[in-house]
Amino acid sequence: MKPLSRDLAALGNAGLKLLDAIEKEQAPAPAFVAEQTREITRMEKPAAELTLAATRPVKLLLKGGKK
Repeated sequence: MKPLSRDLAALGNAGLKLLDAIEKEQAPAPAFVAEQTREITRMEKPAAELTLAATRPVKLLLKGGKK
């Protein structure tokens, strides 16, 4: 799997885990939030003249929907 495909899949998985936590009214584990925040920061850097638009909604979910 190519790096961009892996990153997009990882974002999707993180987003689903966050939505599941929200649905269950549970806070995500601090370690999960820290790891995903680091990964999103890395993913937001342009690669091959492309940025992943999916970083923004997952980033918002990590912040509990706060901008």
